Amino acid sequence: MYCTYTYPNPTSAKPGFYTMSDANRNKANLVSFEIMPQYTERGKQKAEIHRITLRGELLIADGLTTAQQVQDDLTAKINALVVGFSENGGNFQFFQDDGTVTNHCLLSSNSAALTDVQVVQRSWPEGDPAEYATQRTFHVVLQQELAARESQVTRYVETVRYTGWGGPHVEWIELPNGLAIYQVVKDLTLTEVIQEGEVFALDVWPLSRVPLPLYNSFPFERTKLRRLDLIYPRFTGRHHEDYGCRWRYVFHIPSYIQMVPDTPYF
Repeated sequence: MYCTYTYPNPTSAKPGFYTMSDANRNKANLVSFEIMPQYTERGKQKAEIHRITLRGELLIADGLTTAQQVQDDLTAKINALVVGFSENGGNFQFFQDDGTVTNHCLLSSNSAALTDVQVVQRSWPEGDPAEYATQRTFHVVLQQELAARESQVTRYVETVRYTGWGGPHVEWIELPNGLAIYQVVKDLTLTEVIQEGEVFALDVWPLSRVPLPLYNSFPFERTKLRRLDLIYPRFTGRHHEDYGCRWRYVFHIPSYIQMVPDTPYF
């Protein structure tokens, strides 16, 4: 079996093709192919990270006799591997011996890709005496994030805050002598209610998820204070996600009627 890493971008300054095989004296073993689900704070899956770990050996060419020849040959192979995995955005493919491609692949052209194929590690983990004498051991780790949506909504939170309780309003009067006295200015007062929250979605503006005012009848809402903020999504490298909306409603109620936020069924 053998594998390749190629650059799809024809304007890339890097070589377009790097092959790891017995014929090239740099065969790599596919140590692991991991699929790691990614979840939102609501416990819904939003993506998968596919990660490939390669471990291989760069072997010297046949017929080399001097230490200088061996070291020069290994140095050239090391440089080729470093250059071969020095750029993100390529395509990794793992083949059977007959050339049939396996499903252990990472393709930047994948329609579900949220990121390019990324080179996350290149290392030379061994330090025993054989290293740079007859061989050079290497590790390469590649990964890619792919969309796997269970729900568009990643975050939803709403609060309802009450100020006052609708009871009498009292003013205290401090006297020159003796204890302060109070005066009932109003028998009944207004309760201020503020309803606010935010919702974030992966790929679209979640305007349909913004709730209606809890007190939606005239004349309780201070309509001039109604507010809606749209939050620009973050860029992941080749994709925008986390589109956000924040809302705020202010009400004046001539009593104390508690209402709770609606439960979002999504």
